[in-house]
Amino acid sequence: MGLHIGRRVSAAAALAVGLVVTPGVSGAGPAQAFCTNGIGRWLHDDITAHIRSSVPSTWDAAVTEAITGWNAIPGSTLHYLPLQFNSVVTKPELEVDLVSTRSVGLPDVPGIALGSEIRNHETVTVVLSSDFSWNTAGIMDQATRRTDVWTILMHEAGHASGLAHPAECGPGHPTQLEREGVMFVDWTTKHHPNSDDQAGIASRY
Repeated sequence: MGLHIGRRVSAAAALAVGLVVTPGVSGAGPAQAFCTNGIGRWLHDDITAHIRSSVPSTWDAAVTEAITGWNAIPGSTLHYLPLQFNSVVTKPELEVDLVSTRSVGLPDVPGIALGSEIRNHETVTVVLSSDFSWNTAGIMDQATRRTDVWTILMHEAGHASGLAHPAECGPGHPTQLEREGVMFVDWTTKHHPNSDDQAGIASRY
């Protein structure tokens, strides 16, 4: 399976909390108030993502768009290199795997970025949960557990890149821009980092 999850389950639970919330409370704040609390950043700026064979090939386009969507952000040097599909590389920088989170003791959420909480991380495993019904049509519906590959992986790659859930920054969050960004979870389709998400990444690279 390529997962080394034993020592990361408790951290994963904290990261996953935002994936089960409905729209958050309102809050005033600066125009750009991205949150990075509790999340590290990549030690290096050029990152290769390795996609395990568990991830269906029909998702390849959505997976590519979600991860490389963090490239070319103004003021940022972060760059995801061409993705490696059906990879069997050990200890990859960014690993994407499709696993039953219930069966391995992880929270019942669509996605988790294991290792993103480490200050200057060199490896992150993004676990996509096979316990949800996935699609590449942009459908996000919490009641029926239908999840859009691009939306969820964009969010998890955001964690891997250094962004937290807005609520982690306490009072005044989320701001309106944060609510519109990919790091705020409200079960709507979000395919592109907004100005707040981009400002957060530019602050870290």
